[in-house]
Amino acid sequence: MSAPTAAQGWREYWQALDGSDCYSDAGVTPCNNNDTCAQWNGTLGVVAGSEFAEAADKPTFKTGGAGGSSYLDFDGSSNEMTSNAASDFLAVGAKTLIIACSVDAILVNNDGVFQDSGGYIYISVTTTGDKIQFFNWDGPGYDNTAGHAIVAGTPFVYTCWHTGGNIYDQLNLGSASSAVASGNTSDLSNTFNLGQRGGNYLGMNLYAFAAANVEIAEADRNAVIRYFMGQLGI
Repeated sequence: MSAPTAAQGWREYWQALDGSDCYSDAGVTPCNNNDTCAQWNGTLGVVAGSEFAEAADKPTFKTGGAGGSSYLDFDGSSNEMTSNAASDFLAVGAKTLIIACSVDAILVNNDGVFQDSGGYIYISVTTTGDKIQFFNWDGPGYDNTAGHAIVAGTPFVYTCWHTGGNIYDQLNLGSASSAVASGNTSDLSNTFNLGQRGGNYLGMNLYAFAAANVEIAEADRNAVIRYFMGQLGI
């Protein structure tokens, strides 16, 4: 097991698991239980100014979640957080994203777990089969994985990656999906955004998130998945 590291190729890793990176203000005052989180700092320091921040519609920091871990509670109504341009963390033709969370309910089609604010790349929860999917816009249109079924209120670790003109995804330590052809992401100049996509907000308990501008090697990817599953008691 291993938390994400720069040596593995990760550009940044944000964690709420022990609360040490969650602040009720601009990075000075650590969050206590039920404080709103104004800033969520990254842990790796590869990208300057990589924190997620929110001035108005802040998620709430909570303790005692899955496996005893802390998390950020997004209310599904207005909560979101924004960081740097997606190009700081991802490459147009190569990327890996991993997220540890649970969703409150699966009610609205294409509720956003993560997106770049231009909508060129995103992870969403859909009502079609109650599943989580990875989408990439490569110019001609969106390509997406078939997705994996999830259950509201049940924590999971979802991993997706883009390499060699294909996209893939994986739920927990299950098998990686079949390749879906998808070319370079058309635009990564827009900002990272957590908690909504196109005005559709997702109620979720978010424990951790990491991003890389390469395909993370399978052994390293699975080590991180095992780490998050251990933290969440899966």
